[in-house]
Amino acid sequence: MNEMHAVIGYLPDATAKAASQGNHKAPLEVRMEQGKDDMLVRIEAADVLGVLLGASSKGETGVQIFVKPNANINSITTGVAADLALQPIRDSSLFRFRPPINVIYIDPQLAPKLLALKP
Repeated sequence: MNEMHAVIGYLPDATAKAASQGNHKAPLEVRMEQGKDDMLVRIEAADVLGVLLGASSKGETGVQIFVKPNANINSITTGVAADLALQPIRDSSLFRFRPPINVIYIDPQLAPKLLALKP
């Protein structure tokens, strides 16, 4: 049985029409939910085999985009960090009162001599 890979979502009406006719050369950014930009799928135009159009509502058309089996598809999720359950980074260099940092400096001309003393 043959398989076909597809992405189902929503595109602006003009973009959907151009893509279905093969006239769209830029990457397609397909919305997963109508009217919401928080979840997108980006598909390169060269990876698109064909586009089927569905119903249009509020300036967006439902689409089914058939892609090549080896297509590189990027999913993009945007939102507030707290909503995405991101963890804070604890960096001690950002603390107001941190312990002193000791730096040892040698003259670059003395570096070969110092390395020669290494056992």
